[in-house]
Amino acid sequence: MPTSHPSQIEDTLSRGGVTFLTRFFDTWDPSTIFLLGQLNYRLRSLVVFYVQHAWNVHRFLSHWFGRSGDMLNFLRRSAAIVCGPAVLQYFNRNSPHDRSPLNVCVDFRGFVGIGKFLAGQGYQFSPSGGAGIKDFEMITLLEAAWMPENRLKVHGERSVTQEDHGSRSFTFVRRFSSSNLRVVVVHLVRCELHRFVFAMHSTALMNYITSDYAVSVFPRTTFVKRRTLVSCQERFPGVDDALTKAENWLKQYNPGRGHFQIVAASSKVYADAEVGVRWVGDTRCWTIPLDPICKKFDVDGPAFDALDWRTGVTRHGSYLRVAEPFLWRLPIREKPLSDGMVRGLSAAAKIRSGAKRFYVYTTSGTNGEGIWVAPRVHDLDFKDFDLSNVFPNGCISVVVNMVPGTNMPLPSTWRIYMDSGRYPAPLNASVQNKFGVEWPGNLVLGKHRRGSDVHIAHIAGGEEDFVEVILGLWLKQFIHVKSAMGAKLHFKEFSKL
Repeated sequence: MPTSHPSQIEDTLSRGGVTFLTRFFDTWDPSTIFLLGQLNYRLRSLVVFYVQHAWNVHRFLSHWFGRSGDMLNFLRRSAAIVCGPAVLQYFNRNSPHDRSPLNVCVDFRGFVGIGKFLAGQGYQFSPSGGAGIKDFEMITLLEAAWMPENRLKVHGERSVTQEDHGSRSFTFVRRFSSSNLRVVVVHLVRCELHRFVFAMHSTALMNYITSDYAVSVFPRTTFVKRRTLVSCQERFPGVDDALTKAENWLKQYNPGRGHFQIVAASSKVYADAEVGVRWVGDTRCWTIPLDPICKKFDVDGPAFDALDWRTGVTRHGSYLRVAEPFLWRLPIREKPLSDGMVRGLSAAAKIRSGAKRFYVYTTSGTNGEGIWVAPRVHDLDFKDFDLSNVFPNGCISVVVNMVPGTNMPLPSTWRIYMDSGRYPAPLNASVQNKFGVEWPGNLVLGKHRRGSDVHIAHIAGGEEDFVEVILGLWLKQFIHVKSAMGAKLHFKEFSKL
């Protein structure tokens, strides 16, 4: 049977040698490499050679275990996974650092046998602190005895808090000499194992290895764009804690191929971030079979939602939330009010009877733009002014008749309109830029007619600076009170203070 002649790329890669082949493929992502290997047998042999060189799981695990196959067999028996900074180095095509710990995540199925397995590999349990239980088997029995049966396994919609995704950690050490040792950290969890990985402080660590494959969930963000998106949730009480954790991790586990940009809370949208409805093994994952010779390999893993700050469900200080499917997902209904829309609203309202001049701060960045708003029926109270173009999901309002934060009365009463909060709204770029405050949805200021609690007056052209002062002081007071109340205050409750 006649054979085809090698193509130019086949001939170049074959003749280039190991160094050339490695440097050539080092700039490619795994999915593209595997796609090339499907073209013909010659290219497939080159791809298999590179994969075994760059992502050889046996060489990776042999850093901690003399027989890597034993560890893979344990992962298969116990359905455990390997995760953490060492797996990041694996995907980054780096050898593990000498003191890099291997993080093994198990539930109670694997927890019962992992102590015996690690002892057989030469590891010794290293209890934390000088006191406490020294025997790992006794800890295993006590953990099982103390844990209520209905809490041994938390999954699905019952696993929505960070506490459910946390772990009990146990350290094992294998000493070759006083300066040469290997460390394995065992994480006992009650949730599905992948949810423990998704609860990491940032996306660069959301990678793991099973007995059959290795998967990176945010590979483009991590290895192409060199970013790590902070994903702090209930575990982190504030932005400083989350950023500190991410920064400390970067200092301790620098993977050796450039640095990562830490992306926390931001008004910027990274369009190339892997957000939306996802599942482990989808086209945005890097999925590497541990057997590179297999011809076809698909992973249809568990589903999850990657929701960025625009959805309104991320905690303060984080860029996104990696969440249970459907539970946190809400549509972004409110569209940013662009400069063009403001001008169009002004032009349309000026010809309407009873129009009054308001001021608007928009999600698209319009700062203090004067707009003309007309009532639906002439000269009725503020409830009948038509703000539907500014607040498509409805709005609520609060009255400001004192200088915010003081007992000093204002010459006139003001009213601040804000989004109703029925649906998540984009962050207000103008408020962020002007006052340094994260605020969802548009803001509109109106002025009451003097002596009237219900009728709106015209805001004169020279009052722009006063509008800015009133809004700035009110925002400062709102954030202060909200912080004092443990971030539980909702817009609707502020008017009661």
